[in-house]
Amino acid sequence: MPLMKPQNMATVAWCFATVGLRPWPLLASLAAASVERLDEFLPRHLSNLVWSFAKLNIKEPSLLASLATACHSGVRHADRQGLANSAWAFAALLWHDGPLMAAIGTECCKQMASFTPQHVANLAWAFAKLEAFATPVGGPQGVHAAMGLRSDIGTQATVNLLWAVAKLSHQSAPLVQHLSGIALKLMAELSTIDLSNLAWSYATMMCHPAFLEVTASRVLEKLSEFGSQDLSITAWSFTKLSFGSLQLYEALATASVAKISEFGAQSLGNTGWAFAKRQLMDRQLMDAIGHAARAHIMELKPQQLSNLA
Repeated sequence: MPLMKPQNMATVAWCFATVGLRPWPLLASLAAASVERLDEFLPRHLSNLVWSFAKLNIKEPSLLASLATACHSGVRHADRQGLANSAWAFAALLWHDGPLMAAIGTECCKQMASFTPQHVANLAWAFAKLEAFATPVGGPQGVHAAMGLRSDIGTQATVNLLWAVAKLSHQSAPLVQHLSGIALKLMAELSTIDLSNLAWSYATMMCHPAFLEVTASRVLEKLSEFGSQDLSITAWSFTKLSFGSLQLYEALATASVAKISEFGAQSLGNTGWAFAKRQLMDRQLMDAIGHAARAHIMELKPQQLSNLA
C-alpha cells in the first residue's frame, strides 16, 4: 500500500465497489493508507474514493471525518462529477458535515448550468437526505436552473428528484408537474423501489396526479416483486392519499402476510395504520402483524404502538 499512488488507491476501491466485493482486511488497509496521504489526492480521485467507500458501506467515523475534511479543502477544484459523487456518498453514509455540504452547495451553484439531470438528481437527493435545507442547490430553484425543465432524464433521476422535492418540503408546481409527466412516460420502466418512492413522494406532498390510477395498476402488476419496505410504504402512501381500490388493498394484504417476517417495527406500524385508516380489517393480515410485532415490541415507538392498537 505505501508504494501505491493515490490514483491507484482510488481505482482499487472503485473496482471493489463496482463489483460489490468486500475483502475487509484489504479494504481496511486501503482505508488506513489513504487517510495518511489524503493531501496527495486530486479532487477527482478523492471523490471516487469517497463514492467507493459509500457503495461498500464503510462507516468508520474517523475515516469519514478525515475524508470530509479533505473534500472540503479541495471543493473549489472539484468538477461536477466530483461534487455530485461526494454529496451522494456522504448522504448515503448519513455523514452530515455542515461546512462541507455548504461548500459543495456553493460550488454547485457556480457550475449548475453544466450539470446533467443525473447530477442534479443525485445532488437534490443528497441534500434532502441530509436535510440540508439551507443550501439552494437542493431546492427547486436550483433544480430549475440546472434542468431548464428538460425531458432527457431517466427513471432514477425522475424519481430521485420528486423524492427530494417532497423531502425538502419545497413544492414547485411547474417542476412537480413536469417530472410527473416524465414519470408517466417511463412508468413501464419503474422498479418496485421507484414505484414505492413515487407513491411516497406524492403522499408527502399530498399531490394527486392524474395518472395515480396508472401507478396503482403498475403496482398491482409488480406486487410479487415488492420487498417488505416497499409494501409498507406503498400501503401508507395510498392511504395517505385516500386512494386505491379494494383489489389493490387485498393484494397488498396478501403480499404483506407472505413477507411479514421481513417487516421491521416501522413497516409493521405503517401497514397496520394504513389498513385501519381505510377500515379494511383483513383478519389474516392483522393477526400476522400482531404476532410479528411481539418480536419488535421494544423497538416500537409510542405512535407505532398506537397505530397497532
